[in-house]
Amino acid sequence: MTRTLRTLTLGLLILTAACLTSFQFGRSETTRPATTAARAPYTTEQEWIISAIAASIRNIGAFANGQREDETIVAVVETKEVAPPVLASFSVANGARPPHTVSVRDYMWSPAAFTRLAGDFVGGTNDASADALDVELLDALTAPRAATLQQQNVRLSAAMRAHPRSAALHDRAALLLASLALRESGGLLSDPRQVMCRMTAHLAVAAALDPRSASLERQLARAAMLVLVNRQQDAIAGLDTIGRGNANMSVRALARALRIRTTKDWRLLAEPAPGTFVEQREAIRAAKLSIGDSAALRLLRAVRASEADPDWARVIFHENPKVEAGQMFASLVIPGELAEAASIRATYPAPPSSAAQLPATSMTSPGTARHTDVSPRRSGLSTGAHGLPPHSVTSRQASSARAAITGTCWRCPTKRGSSRPPQGRPLGKCGCSP
Repeated sequence: MTRTLRTLTLGLLILTAACLTSFQFGRSETTRPATTAARAPYTTEQEWIISAIAASIRNIGAFANGQREDETIVAVVETKEVAPPVLASFSVANGARPPHTVSVRDYMWSPAAFTRLAGDFVGGTNDASADALDVELLDALTAPRAATLQQQNVRLSAAMRAHPRSAALHDRAALLLASLALRESGGLLSDPRQVMCRMTAHLAVAAALDPRSASLERQLARAAMLVLVNRQQDAIAGLDTIGRGNANMSVRALARALRIRTTKDWRLLAEPAPGTFVEQREAIRAAKLSIGDSAALRLLRAVRASEADPDWARVIFHENPKVEAGQMFASLVIPGELAEAASIRATYPAPPSSAAQLPATSMTSPGTARHTDVSPRRSGLSTGAHGLPPHSVTSRQASSARAAITGTCWRCPTKRGSSRPPQGRPLGKCGCSP
């Protein structure tokens, strides 16, 4: 009996202690101060797009006004309640000033949604000194290989450093970027969104500076944007306007290439052999996507194209190639990509900072392809690509030839290194902000 009482007493003591402990833990949980995690600058793809475009506009405006660039990512918050005709609305941080509201009424990359933002960041009046039609650019874009794009990038970048408030130059920058984005041929891995964001920034700045311009460069750039965002009906309407009564052969070729791209109708190029390179490329791409390798290879033979040209391998080989296409391009595609990346790298004034880090067989000469930092916060050059690490080669990015537009500093005529270099690595020789 005594032993039983002792056991019951001990059990009651243990139960009481457990209850008191549980009460104390519960009490401490309820009285602990609440912590709120900091919100990221953007949390959705839509907010990322708006942030990237706003950062590019801020970058352009800083240079135009002789200010130091703000390196922070532009914070964007989507407004949950909107009313027609607005499809989406975003609050865009603007430093110490009240935030901007960006209202999208048609599509995310529409320049119209950012024109007021561009006017506020850039300010000033339009510089009309470069308003004459840029025939050199239009002719060059009918054969938009990597070296050609880089040559035009260097030329336009220099002009924009001298005339940062020229609406015409911003329209041309957007058109050059459109040519770069349309060259992307990575199959399911194709992703031109960053280039499209920079295009939108240039088009918005151009519209803010000269809202009434109807230049051919602006019309072509806007039509190309509609093609890239797959707004086929709007793109065709714009191309109809461009082609109506226009006698410039390069403009007609570019408009026809865009029409082939958006309709995927290779038959629009009735005579492939005498067509321009950009028309031939889009016709072969359309035949590949609409019918398959057999039709694409027939067209390739009809235009008497060189198999060693990396553009053909990108269009035909990079997405589900059949046996014949594989036999034709498998041994050529990688050497072609590396040779092109090396040739573009050779246009920079300084060699990679550590050539020893490149395998001896990685490319024909010390070089690099494209940046691997996909941060949308800003761009390292006037026409739109980020800076590039001095010695990283990313094969898919090289294959899309975004290496063709890289690295010119907004602030001075030198080239720069990485837009965000790894720990301990110096910035580019110009010394400007990363």
